[in-house]
Amino acid sequence: MPSLKPPMLGSAHGLNRLAERRGDAQHLIALETSPSARFTVLVGDAPVLDWNAARTSAGIRWFTREAILALTGMAEPPLFLGVTRDAGHARFAVALGAIDANPSLTETTRGLMPLIAEAALTHEDSTLLCQAKSLADWHRTTQHCGSCGRATIPAEGGWRRICTGCDRSTYPRTDPVVIMLITNMAGDQCLIAREPRFPEKMYSIPAGYIEPGENIEHAVVRETLEETGLHVSRVSYRSSQPWPFPHTLMIGCRAVAEPGPITHDPLELVEARWAPRAEIASLMNGTHPGGFWLPGAHAIAHALIAEWMAEKADS
Repeated sequence: MPSLKPPMLGSAHGLNRLAERRGDAQHLIALETSPSARFTVLVGDAPVLDWNAARTSAGIRWFTREAILALTGMAEPPLFLGVTRDAGHARFAVALGAIDANPSLTETTRGLMPLIAEAALTHEDSTLLCQAKSLADWHRTTQHCGSCGRATIPAEGGWRRICTGCDRSTYPRTDPVVIMLITNMAGDQCLIAREPRFPEKMYSIPAGYIEPGENIEHAVVRETLEETGLHVSRVSYRSSQPWPFPHTLMIGCRAVAEPGPITHDPLELVEARWAPRAEIASLMNGTHPGGFWLPGAHAIAHALIAEWMAEKADS
């Protein structure tokens, strides 16, 4: 089997998150107030960026602490992302609501999803903004304690929230999702599907959340059966990818389907069908006669499909 080329998002190692020092409040203050500290800004789901002249590529716009204070006031503590691996310079994120943002910030923002899909960012910036967005989303939805309902406050650089009533701690969540490249017994076709929420004419491969009490293999078997009516076996893990919409870990797998009809669940899928390699090639390179397409190199779906396509070339 050819080696799987990892998806763009999440492929960079990024910063040293310094987990062993996040509980040291004085150390975090020292990092935040250091002249070398830099801050990125999220306005809703959109990062503030520096664009090239043609607006085809961009990089994170990093602010000094003084600039951030002048622009935002920084009413909430910034989210600690980590330190650079070479010089140990601290990096933080500041999350703003769209209504609160200074107009000078919103002029250069764009939603993270299209930025990633269009490969407008480097792998390193994509990975870092994925981390920042997931943290910011978690803070927005964890303002109150799930046990007693009292307000929570951030701690440990944004990696923990503490209830002001019962002192319960809550930590950032990650939701595991299996995404699977399913082939037929002959190995010459793979299963593609369209969900109702997909962009027009986009196909991908089946995916679904892992439920409590399941392992990865059980989830692949159950989700495939529920969505398509197909029984699968030979489940194998291939790779994984963070997906910050809002805080998911995509777990890429392969499996083989037993012969049988496809009976897709209309609530989950608009369509599910087998596609041979020749059609997959046209979906990947933009030459499909129907104008259909597959996710690009940013997505683990693309990586799994590309791995399967390469098997024929290597045989």
